[in-house]
Amino acid sequence: MLFRLFNTVYNQIVACHNTMPLRCCLPVTVKGSLATWYMTEHIGRRINSASNFHTMGSKGELIFCYGTLKKGQPNNKIIIDETTGHAKFICQGRIKHKYPLIIASQYNIPFLLYAEGKGYNVQGDVYEVDEQKRDFLDDFEGHPTYYERMLTEIVVDEENAYDGEKLPKTLMCWVYFLKDFNQDMLDLQFYQNYDSFGSHGQRYVERYLRPQSADETIKKYVKC
Repeated sequence: MLFRLFNTVYNQIVACHNTMPLRCCLPVTVKGSLATWYMTEHIGRRINSASNFHTMGSKGELIFCYGTLKKGQPNNKIIIDETTGHAKFICQGRIKHKYPLIIASQYNIPFLLYAEGKGYNVQGDVYEVDEQKRDFLDDFEGHPTYYERMLTEIVVDEENAYDGEKLPKTLMCWVYFLKDFNQDMLDLQFYQNYDSFGSHGQRYVERYLRPQSADETIKKYVKC
């Protein structure tokens, strides 16, 4: 009979855990029972996980890379270069809302246009970066002159662990958007998952291979 009582309490706690937010207070004081074990081992883990992940923000900021900074792409070496600050890969993900990712200019540069509702839920990599790396990336991306760094909700595609803890389903990350662009850029092909070496044949031209006049050529894509 005592076991049946413990089992009933246990099932009630499981139901509450699955349907109510973490802040709910469970009026259960049973010790040395299945209920206590469940609260300690499962609910406690979730609370600790959320707390540990929250402290991650104090260590750095989250950047979502969708273009040449991704793993396996030409500029990934830049983001992992420790001489310009620290960056740690967190997970892969996709932007919660649709935006057009295009490839443009004779240098085949990927641009993420700030036109919500068009294009795809763009895929990319999430990195945690320190202040030095964030400032370096701002300069690299031309923020705020060309690109603008904006907080955007990212859906986590895989359950990568951060310091041994699972990630939440979504993360708020900085994303570099081209906000002020020429509208004819919306006529170009949209991509969901950028790959410089993809079948499109538009391989990215790295900056050291471009002429000094390259910046002026690229400016025509930015609306004046």
